[in-house]
Amino acid sequence: ANFATGIGDASGNKVFINPPQTGENYLIDIKEYVLGGLVGTAGTGKTNKNLVSIQNSHVTQYITGGYNQGAGQVSASENEVYLKGVSLYDSGVVDGRYVVGGLLSNSEGTGDAYKNKVVLEKSKFTGKYIAGGVSQGTGLVDLNEVSLVDTDVVGFVAGGLDWYGKDVTLTNNKVSVAGGSVVGRVAGARSWTGSDANFNSVYVQSAKIKAGGENEGHVLGAANQSGGNALNNYVQVQNSQVDGYVAGGFIEHYEGGHYNGKTDNNNVVIENSNVYGNIGGGYNQAGGTLSASGNTVVVNILSTASEISFEAGGFIAGGIIGDKQKGAGFTNNNTVNIINFSSENSFEINSYVAGGYNGGVGEGGASGNTVLIDTPSSPNGSNSLITVGGFVLGGQDKLTAEEAVRMVVQRSQRTVAETEEPGVNVPLVALDTFALQVQLGLGGHDGLDIICFRQGVHVHVVVDHQQAAFQIGAGKTVILHFLDAAVAGGISHEPL
Repeated sequence: ANFATGIGDASGNKVFINPPQTGENYLIDIKEYVLGGLVGTAGTGKTNKNLVSIQNSHVTQYITGGYNQGAGQVSASENEVYLKGVSLYDSGVVDGRYVVGGLLSNSEGTGDAYKNKVVLEKSKFTGKYIAGGVSQGTGLVDLNEVSLVDTDVVGFVAGGLDWYGKDVTLTNNKVSVAGGSVVGRVAGARSWTGSDANFNSVYVQSAKIKAGGENEGHVLGAANQSGGNALNNYVQVQNSQVDGYVAGGFIEHYEGGHYNGKTDNNNVVIENSNVYGNIGGGYNQAGGTLSASGNTVVVNILSTASEISFEAGGFIAGGIIGDKQKGAGFTNNNTVNIINFSSENSFEINSYVAGGYNGGVGEGGASGNTVLIDTPSSPNGSNSLITVGGFVLGGQDKLTAEEAVRMVVQRSQRTVAETEEPGVNVPLVALDTFALQVQLGLGGHDGLDIICFRQGVHVHVVVDHQQAAFQIGAGKTVILHFLDAAVAGGISHEPL
């Protein structure tokens, strides 16, 4: 540790704590913290290339590879923390507990937290956060990584983290979760200052991301809480459960805030998983001039699925704009692909599906979006099923209720029908639009200005590719004008 005034480094240090495993008991119990290298508040310098390796121990407070409290020109880079069979899990010191690879904690510090790595295996953690690189000052948080393997966490997990810094840019940070659980939020990067959070990623495999208490259970490629951009981020969820949202790029609503930002060119891939919140490629809740364009969401149920049924508890959208602050902008050129490859498994979507959904005000648009919903035929001739509990839209920009319903009919019919190839037996897709009443106005949900129709007519929409028939069934007569709603072979519509 370097507590001296002036310039001085604390780099290249190593800490090893590796007692033998003794069941639930720990031979080594550390009542405070473990640090690889430390520069104190009176100094300035580097805390780089430090190593902390701990096994089969209990630590009460925090663990950091390189901890830099200095002002001026500083650095906390290329540090590594490896924990196996380690407990930071008890009822006390939760707010002051964290695990970080490289930490810049002085708001007057300028420098980078670069290429730090944190690995937890078969460990337990309850605390504030686990992060690869953290900055509370000014600089770049780049190429940091967190890996959780069969580990149970209660808290926030991020590859790169701006913890109330001044001006922090976060790029190329990564989180991977394999097995175990996280009660909290998982993000490739989180920005508080409104700077960019781009090219970050999250991979979740055979794990549970759960909500509990103040923890939302979200999985986000990048989360920006004060505007700024969240671009080109990536999320992959496989064989897992997520209680909250899944989003590639996410700009969060901040009460009273009015700021600009883009959530463009993000990608989300979900396979054989249950997501009980909303799914969005670019998910923009800011209140200024916005964009949520060029995003892609792919949801696949593969033939290797072990569960019988899967669920998406909210909407699925390529790009979405909407907030109480009424931001304005474009949701263009987004893509949503939902395919059930399994002949044994079903997939239920409890809300709507949209390529681009624009709930903002002022100048904007939703053009060039694509939605594909498909289910290949099974070898025995039976049909696998996808159920959509709301409407299906290619693109929406502040439509009236009747226009929105017309768009549902046109987009859903066209999108599914166009996937049919000659000689291919394409099964049916069911669209169960709950509480649909054409003549009533649009409602709202979750502060996102989501179209939701009030109680009234219950409608069931079925597209049967073999008969090329389009049927609308309702408790009472619903009059819709089908504009350009035809496919080869003709379309019939009649009340049931």
